[in-house]
Amino acid sequence: MLPVDNIPGLESAVIGEVLIPGQSEESDESLFERYQTRARREAASANKAHYKQWLKKHRVLDRQECSR
Repeated sequence: MLPVDNIPGLESAVIGEVLIPGQSEESDESLFERYQTRARREAASANKAHYKQWLKKHRVLDRQECSR
């Protein structure tokens, strides 16, 4: 592997694990639940659903808090 940036004084490094963004596993039930929520609660014009969508996107609330 070639370094992206040279780090002065770095003699060696070990790769712990390779993370691929967006590749985490999700159950079919969880995916279907997210789909149903999106289909039932259209987020638009700063309504309650739009606000909750923004909070989830910015990870301000967890799923339990957003289900209220």
